Amino acid sequence: MPRLNSIQSGQLSEEKMVEIVKKGNIDELIELAKSDYTTEYVLDLLARSPSITILHEVAKNSNCSRKRLRELSDYPDMLVADYARRNLKHKLALESEALSDV
Repeated sequence: MPRLNSIQSGQLSEEKMVEIVKKGNIDELIELAKSDYTTEYVLDLLARSPSITILHEVAKNSNCSRKRLRELSDYPDMLVADYARRNLKHKLALESEALSDV
């Protein structure tokens, strides 16, 4: 349980996150996929998971790269694809808004 709290509070380095991915504890992987503190690199690692639950969370995570979101938007699972499309659309809208503010 202490490690889940560390994930949720953003107290882990990317190196520690990668160690968690390698160990493969499903509860920790889900928390990493959900966390606002998880890096793009770690989300890319998590996107290789066969777990649909993890893929749902990766597709919803705002730190997920546009490239990965584009890939997930074609995923056979409808929810993964929908979450990825929505997240990508939101990301592009934010970028467009930021550019128009300049």
